Amino acid sequence: MQLIIALFTAPGPDPPDAERLRVLILDAAVPEDGLEHVFAQQRPHRVDAVLFLASPTTADARAAALRLCLRALRAPALSGWRLAECAPGKVLPPQQPDSADH
Repeated sequence: MQLIIALFTAPGPDPPDAERLRVLILDAAVPEDGLEHVFAQQRPHRVDAVLFLASPTTADARAAALRLCLRALRAPALSGWRLAECAPGKVLPPQQPDSADH
């Protein structure tokens, strides 16, 4: 499974709706995309989406995520939105507790 981060920017002063974007990404997905999960978080004037794709390589996952995100942007509800970035993400290892915390 590969992790891709997509940053979407929203037009206008109203805060973007992360859940709406997440649902539209799911609706735009086709089996060939290999989308397993999508998580979206609202930020000021943008939504960060994390896509988990069943792809053999990071390059394949990025290409699939890019196609999927551009397909989702065709939805009338996303008029004026744009894809600012679509890049591989990193899964960080669990943080070890600091010995001072004990």
